[in-house]
Amino acid sequence: MNGRIRSSIVALCAIGATVGSVRGNVIFDDFENGDLSTGGAGTTNAGFIKATSGGTAAEANGYASITATSKNTTYGLASIRSFNALADAATGFTAQWFVPSLPAELGANWGTLTFTLQSGSGLFEQTNALSFAIKYQTGGSLFSVNAHKGGSTTSLVSEIEAASANPGFTLTATVREAGWAIDSADLNVHLSGAWPAGHAYADLFDGSTYIGGFINRGGVATARELRLSQVTVIGPPETTTPPVVAHYRWAMEDSAVEGGAEMALYNSIAFVPGKIGNSLQLKTTDDPIRALGYAITPDIALDPSGNYTLAFWMHPGAYSESNACVVSKRDSLDQFQLVLGADTGSRRLSATVWDATGTQSATVTASATLPMNRWSHVALRVDNAGGTLKIFINGVESDGTSLAFDPATATDALVFGRFPSDVGQGGLPVYFRSYNGGYDDVRLYAGAALEPSAIHALASEDPEPDHNWRFDDDAK
Repeated sequence: MNGRIRSSIVALCAIGATVGSVRGNVIFDDFENGDLSTGGAGTTNAGFIKATSGGTAAEANGYASITATSKNTTYGLASIRSFNALADAATGFTAQWFVPSLPAELGANWGTLTFTLQSGSGLFEQTNALSFAIKYQTGGSLFSVNAHKGGSTTSLVSEIEAASANPGFTLTATVREAGWAIDSADLNVHLSGAWPAGHAYADLFDGSTYIGGFINRGGVATARELRLSQVTVIGPPETTTPPVVAHYRWAMEDSAVEGGAEMALYNSIAFVPGKIGNSLQLKTTDDPIRALGYAITPDIALDPSGNYTLAFWMHPGAYSESNACVVSKRDSLDQFQLVLGADTGSRRLSATVWDATGTQSATVTASATLPMNRWSHVALRVDNAGGTLKIFINGVESDGTSLAFDPATATDALVFGRFPSDVGQGGLPVYFRSYNGGYDDVRLYAGAALEPSAIHALASEDPEPDHNWRFDDDAK
């Protein structure tokens, strides 16, 4: 894994970037009261203790410290208070270590600082833990990430070069059910990854979890000290789902819309079993490539903030001979559209958003092709507040780009299956660029961009069916 590149892991969202408020600190200590074993006034932590035998631990002058008194031996501090990641931080948490200054040279044979989230208050290697190690030697440092379980260690990131921060650094770990991320601008470390087999979130943080810091001075002859000026564990954000301004879902028995005003349906339309109940299917002529049907909603208003998310299931039946419009919105000018690449082209889904004047636009294209004749969940996330445009496939961010203008938000209809300029038109050129496929559970959120974790949840839904049905033995 490249230490300079962050992988796209769904649900590893930064604290403070969500709709709603951040939950209170799960653990916090700023080491201001001079007593290592008790937290400061108003803190949620009961203090820190030595996590290993030997060494010297203290709290003074606004920091806690642990001194390595012997060579090639690990010494550390751990929080007295634990937290239950599956209860106190059920869907994830963020931990931070603030190191005000680095120890002097840690030795010719690599001295190490290690920061941990662990299931016990003792030596981290003997517990279920996630650890971040910084190995120092004259001329540089190496950074690694490891998972520990049952006395065995699994490398998540092998040693990569890190900046030699001076005088100190801040280290932030974001831990979610989907994976982990670690950031430090001071160390020039930006890493993330999924949990390997046997080291899932629930495996590593299945009960009491402590936060700690450790030092091994290597072979240097004199004592060395790790200082912490603050340690914090923050629970996940309390997110608020933005309002749904349009929701299209079809009942099992007929074409009736659930949760939204009726669409106007044109030409060849069918309603067939879909991902959730029935689905809207744009039928084709005898030619399997050329779709005829399309659908138009009543006018829909977007929030003037320019923040919105369109999410739906789609079931492409075939690639068209030209780029095909899956869904679009426009008044006299285009607002946004999702287009499926032609059979002879990219075969990928792309999204374009325009400003109110139609002179500025931003386009993002998914990094992979969509499978034919299978349901895929798609989300267009327009985050005007954050300045980003992103496309998600099956709950995972597929690609994104910057958004340097205010998106158009005029009131008008959604058009499914055709470019707005083709509405009411016929002939082969129109059919060549019409979408051939199905839709289900179409949702348009406005007022705020839907959080990636919420998009992932929509894509992971396995709802109970409205009705049960069965097929005879010959049914396909």
